[in-house]
Amino acid sequence: SAVAADGLIYLAYRLRRPVGEGRGYAVVVAASRDGERFETLVTITQQEMDTESLERPTLVRTPQGRWRLYLSCATHGTKHWRVEVLEAGDPAGFDPAARRVVLPGDPKTGVKDPVIVRRGDLWHLWASCHPLTDPDEADRMVSDYATSADGIEWTWQGTALSGRPGLW
Repeated sequence: SAVAADGLIYLAYRLRRPVGEGRGYAVVVAASRDGERFETLVTITQQEMDTESLERPTLVRTPQGRWRLYLSCATHGTKHWRVEVLEAGDPAGFDPAARRVVLPGDPKTGVKDPVIVRRGDLWHLWASCHPLTDPDEADRMVSDYATSADGIEWTWQGTALSGRPGLW
């Protein structure tokens, strides 16, 4: 995820290892003046987020000038995912101790990999949603769409993208 602000380019990306060796073990927020050389501002680990793995983060700036980092977090020992958010006045100031769940999923659905944009007064979100009732289908995701007035409380609007039966 990338954001251009205040003459800098900010990136949020995950660090990963192979399955069984820690998978998504951290998320990094970095900044650059030229878009080529980035300096790490903060690294957030899976241990700090109490998650088995981290996946695609989303970095956004609020209209008030604050920063949010939305993190995809795997629930330990399951195929369930949730999205948590950290908020700070500065991209180097994200504190995992102040995290909160914004997309919890439920026993039937895991939610991860949000893409978030704000247009006018409305926030838009697309997220990968995993069916969890049949373990053989857990990787057959759809992309669901949600909207929000504040980027915290979301209302699901329906499925934006889905696969075709029998095809991947």
